[in-house]
Amino acid sequence: MRLVNYIIWPMIYIFSKNIMHLDNKISRNFISLLHSISCFTFNYNLINYSKNDKLIENMMIVNTYSYFICDIVYIILNRNWTDKLYIYHHMICIYMLHVLMNGDNIYEIYYLLYIGELSNLFNYIVYYMIKKQYSSLYTNSTRVVQVCWFSYFRIYILTNTLFTYYNKFNNIVLLYNLIILYGMGLIWGYKQFYNLSTDLYNLKYIK
Repeated sequence: MRLVNYIIWPMIYIFSKNIMHLDNKISRNFISLLHSISCFTFNYNLINYSKNDKLIENMMIVNTYSYFICDIVYIILNRNWTDKLYIYHHMICIYMLHVLMNGDNIYEIYYLLYIGELSNLFNYIVYYMIKKQYSSLYTNSTRVVQVCWFSYFRIYILTNTLFTYYNKFNNIVLLYNLIILYGMGLIWGYKQFYNLSTDLYNLKYIK
């Protein structure tokens, strides 16, 4: 099953480019969306319905592990150095999966993966709309939803979660790197809010 997962992400990429006729960036965005949906679905089930189901857990780990490895390889092969922070993000998530496989902080990691991927959902939708040049009305309306959605899950929910879980993590290396990722998420969220506010302000005066 592990080999299949390492093959399936490149196959989806080839399919999206040659059958769906998407360009490189939109193809990668599409794959990220599929991973996000599959990851938060697996972890939602593990949290609520299948807490001791090793099959579901292994499927989630392989699915997510293989995605991060494939994306790192893509960034390096295509020399997308503007995405170098994604390599750091992916390496920390891979390390977190190893901690999970060792049986440490199982529930906490399920929940962090669930919230993290769920919060990203509208990012992929907005990216697609921008690249496909949807009307500013539809795009900006979706961007408002994106900022609200991201802020709720990444700022409100995840901040409370980190305070709750802080003393539960024995692995200090993982804990501190998760805090760094959390901070990066806050900075990214602020930039989205600032850019949206600026665009809406300019749109008001252009009209």
